[in-house]
Order: sequence, then C-alpha cells, then structure tokens
Amino acid sequence: MRSWLNVAAADSTREMALLVMVRATHGRTAALHRLYAIACDWASSARHPSRAAVAAVFWQHIDDAQYAHTESTQQPADGPLTTEEAR
Repeated sequence: MRSWLNVAAADSTREMALLVMVRATHGRTAALHRLYAIACDWASSARHPSRAAVAAVFWQHIDDAQYAHTESTQQPADGPLTTEEAR
C-alpha cells in the first residue's frame, strides 16, 4: 500500500492508482477504514506537500466509496422510502 502511495505521489496520473486501491475493497467498510489509517500514517511520516495532496485525494475517494456503500445498503431495491413507509 505504501509503495502504491509513493508511486502516486510521484506520478501525475495518480488518480487511477488511488481508485484501484479503493475499488479493491468492494465497499468493505473495515478495509476502507484500514486504507484511511494507512494513508494518514503515510502522509504524516514525511510531512511533504505531495504526500498531503495525494492523501487528500485518496481520502476523498474513500469518503465517496463509503457514501456510495451506505446509500446502497439503506435504500430498498425499489427506491427510497415514502413518508408513510418511513413512519
């Protein structure tokens, strides 16, 4: 994971590598939390602006994945609840 983050920090095409890492979790919350923790440690270990920038983008992808996973598990298959159903 740290190797991928190091490469992403040095590569202007980092977006794909970051997305691959997040998508590899398949929405598993514990795995996303682990990625977040590793990225926090990695970004703070060198205190370099490129690491902070990569970590910020990575964290956004993690947040997006968590939000998408939460949304998909909260709504019934046939759409959101109506006011009557939610009561």
